Amino acid sequence: MLNINLVSEELKREISLRRIYVILKRISCYFIFIIVVYSIVLVFARLLVSIKFEEIVEQTTLISKNTQSYNSRVKEINSKVDFIKGVQNNFIQLSCFIKELDKLSGPSLLIEQIMFNREKGVVILSGKAKERQALLYFKDKLGSSGYFTEVDLPLENLFTKTDIDFEITAKTNLENFK
Repeated sequence: MLNINLVSEELKREISLRRIYVILKRISCYFIFIIVVYSIVLVFARLLVSIKFEEIVEQTTLISKNTQSYNSRVKEINSKVDFIKGVQNNFIQLSCFIKELDKLSGPSLLIEQIMFNREKGVVILSGKAKERQALLYFKDKLGSSGYFTEVDLPLENLFTKTDIDFEITAKTNLENFK
């Protein structure tokens, strides 16, 4: 078999260039198609992300509104607890104080009034004593009890022998009775 080459060199090169051109054209079309598909996917992805972002912002806003009401409620409760702590710190259990006075007074002494000056730590006891001796005994017991210091009984309370109206002033630390 004999091979005859009737096509010129220039025509051969042109045919070869057309094949390359067609191949490049197909590759370019495929490449453009792939880029378009990726672009569409990215646009939809961006759209989905923006929708999800709006949902998250909306949920966060609701959560922050809810937590804001909880925070204000917690602050209110904390202020009430602080107030209660302050009240409890200033609380004196007067029953212990009265119980101690009852132990010290005895049956012949009647305490009618108790006045406190917390800042100065002074207690003023007013009442009636049946006898002077019972009043002096009560004054001595107050001084030796350890709860009271500087017990003062005015001399005018000692002028009468029976049915004495008295007023005793003593310093005390009311914290001892807590």
